[in-house]
Amino acid sequence: AVALCSASEDTQLAVVSSLWDDLLESGVIMDMALLFRSNRAECSPSLLRLITERAVKGCMRGPLRSANFDILAVLARLKQFATVLHCLPDTVAKNERILVPLSENDAIPAEYLARLVRDTMPLNVARSIAARPDMPPEVLLAVADRYLQVGKSGGVFDFSVAFSMAGNPAAPPEVLARIATYERTNICISLRQVLARNPNTPAKYLSVYAFDYWGVVRENALQNPSLPLKTIRKVYMLADRDPDRLHILTALAENPSCPDDILMGLILDRDLFVSAVARKVLAQRR
Repeated sequence: AVALCSASEDTQLAVVSSLWDDLLESGVIMDMALLFRSNRAECSPSLLRLITERAVKGCMRGPLRSANFDILAVLARLKQFATVLHCLPDTVAKNERILVPLSENDAIPAEYLARLVRDTMPLNVARSIAARPDMPPEVLLAVADRYLQVGKSGGVFDFSVAFSMAGNPAAPPEVLARIATYERTNICISLRQVLARNPNTPAKYLSVYAFDYWGVVRENALQNPSLPLKTIRKVYMLADRDPDRLHILTALAENPSCPDDILMGLILDRDLFVSAVARKVLAQRR
């Protein structure tokens, strides 16, 4: 495999084309794919197209169908695989062995994946789709309707999908509200922490998180640009009563939505660290 990867492009194309089954059965093609995946060898566009076409053909029939699927599963993780999607029939792309790595490859266009998952949404694929900020809202809603069911008898709520969705800045607010509702009765601090950081989390939840018992949740909410102004002012007025005053005021100063009057008050704060942070933020705004 190393020798073949080092050969000229014409030699690579000739050998792969004429000896495909032998190279596949002996593991040479897989070794080449792994070299490409690890960036230890370069795969030319022509070679990638040839290997993809031959693997697709092998997926349709023959005793080496599984090996051909394995090759495509490795290649589907390459950034450049997006250039050969036209060689990949939907019947092959929708196979979970291929669909999972495709969904995890951020070079694969969102609209292409959205079309593939319209009729099928395996859990491993849903986890990847839920984390992609380029995915259309309707697809994220479809993921939520299938794997983030709240209040339904026998409904499915998958925490891994919830974590992916909660960290997605493009997640629809109604989906984040669904996750937040579930988290309130099935306490998970790490999930709450991610929700508090997401700018699409509905304001009513951010206002609650701004006074959360857990400092990391509170700080994420206080730095969230979507935190309501009313809540920012309330937190500022009550900060002197909190033993964690330093972290609270620092987080407020770092919030892009912190109003100028509060920021000026933070600049004049008795704590020199808070004052320094506020001065730095004000300088960046000008």
